[in-house]
Amino acid sequence: MMDFYESKRNLRFLAVLCVVLIFFFGGLAYLAFTEESFFMAMFFFLFMLLMIWVTRQSVKKAMGNGLYVTTTSLDLILYVMPDEKVDIRWEDILDYLFYEIKGNQFLGLQLSNEEAYTAVMSPKMKRLASLNAKMGYPMFNINFRHITEKKQLIEELDRRNPNVIIHFEEEST
Repeated sequence: MMDFYESKRNLRFLAVLCVVLIFFFGGLAYLAFTEESFFMAMFFFLFMLLMIWVTRQSVKKAMGNGLYVTTTSLDLILYVMPDEKVDIRWEDILDYLFYEIKGNQFLGLQLSNEEAYTAVMSPKMKRLASLNAKMGYPMFNINFRHITEKKQLIEELDRRNPNVIIHFEEEST
């Protein structure tokens, strides 16, 4: 069994950035409301709520043990949310797809039976997975930017699932 952790520094930076954005969008919502532009006020308020949620998740992860991926002899375990995980059987992984979106590197997992995994997920995790699929990416991803031991993770994936090759793509936008 091998554990891979998220970078606490990145999580703290994300939380601070989100707090700044909360104040920014809150200020814009207030200005739009005072100018009686209620649609824009609601729009900025919704962005502020989104940033509050992202800040909460980042702080939760930063305060936790930081565990992000675990490999065992049978499973690859992804801790998608701080309190929710997905156990993926090695034999269900068909392909790895390494891709980059605006500087964020991801390792997408293409599975043979994604429906079986989404059936046991919480509604919140289902929404996140379906959002990935709607954007044309794999439903299950490892955010490579957050992993502290990148090289060791790739070596472990190769060792545990040697018949599957990691494909590297050019940057997408």
